[in-house]
Amino acid sequence: LFRWEDIPPWWYWYSWIDFLRYSFGSLMKNQFSPIDPPFQDTTFLGYYGMDSLDKWAYIGYCSLFAFFFFLCALVTMTFKKYQVR
Repeated sequence: LFRWEDIPPWWYWYSWIDFLRYSFGSLMKNQFSPIDPPFQDTTFLGYYGMDSLDKWAYIGYCSLFAFFFFLCALVTMTFKKYQVR
């Protein structure tokens, strides 16, 4: 796993449009939020930079991604014809 500060600057933009960032972040916050174990001079969530994120906002972003991809698939299936005459 890469930490946010270890991602090269020319690839950092991709982390904002990747749905796995939001699903993994909300899962990590849900699992380690009540008891955050120590890990390499900090906590586990602090090491990965997830100690200040809002898991409900990330779940909302995942829902928006799902809705967007469903809408794109619906538009594609509506207007793209695969029949050949």
